[in-house]
Amino acid sequence: MNGDNYEMWHQKVQLILKEQEALETITNTMLEPMNGSTAQHKRDMETYQTWKMKNNLAHITMLSTFDCPRDQVEEVGT
Repeated sequence: MNGDNYEMWHQKVQLILKEQEALETITNTMLEPMNGSTAQHKRDMETYQTWKMKNNLAHITMLSTFDCPRDQVEEVGT
């Protein structure tokens, strides 16, 4: 990606993320719910886990679209 092809890249990534139902994760954040044992807490944790999975998918998708030499990519978790 460069300044000349940003618009095309942006459109493609948005379409891919929309299809993966992960587009909202790049514009929204979600905090992990506090510990609890209620039914509401269980639903909140399920919602958070789904959001977290989609967020990871969005990051992987976006990273895979960049032309970047492998030695310039940081290891995940370092």
